[in-house]
Amino acid sequence: MRTRRQRLAEIEYAFRTANERFSAHAEKIVSDATPVPFLCECADERCLARIELSLAEYRDLRRHPRHFMIIPGHPTLEEETLVSDNGHFHVVEKDEG
Repeated sequence: MRTRRQRLAEIEYAFRTANERFSAHAEKIVSDATPVPFLCECADERCLARIELSLAEYRDLRRHPRHFMIIPGHPTLEEETLVSDNGHFHVVEKDEG
């Protein structure tokens, strides 16, 4: 049986997977500098918030496999640490383990 923590982490990874698929399609039709809407990758399965960033910014975020982007004030997990706050979104890092 999955724990609550495991279920919440699965939600975050589902949002990330959707963003990765969207990014792959967007790369074919927009420039690197064009802002595009990505999904907030918080642990709230009902979250529909969007975070606008360029494809170049998104690729930079994804260079760190344990980094997730969330709207300020959205839920985080105990094993996540805030690593960046650029004003319109936060980057959190999952602890190893």
